[in-house]
Amino acid sequence: MVIIRNIFQIKPGSMKQAVALVKENRPMIERAGFVSSRALTDVVGDFYTLVLETECESLEAFERGIRTSFGSAEWQAWYQRFTPLVDRGRREIMQVVE
Repeated sequence: MVIIRNIFQIKPGSMKQAVALVKENRPMIERAGFVSSRALTDVVGDFYTLVLETECESLEAFERGIRTSFGSAEWQAWYQRFTPLVDRGRREIMQVVE
């Protein structure tokens, strides 16, 4: 099992819109085959942090889900609305050991 965290620094004043887009994207995430997903926002630490966390059976399943969703016209249209809200981001992939 792996946990994938996509960590974004959202532009000031854009968090509500980014969270709304993430909620809109949930059905696409589920169709891509991810076991679970959730969105997290900062309480302490860097301001305007949005974390999209997903769980997959394996790294291979994650890669398969990425190919399926990123290649779709639906995801491309969503991504064009999301990226203007993002200042920068990074991805962490962690293996569950216990």
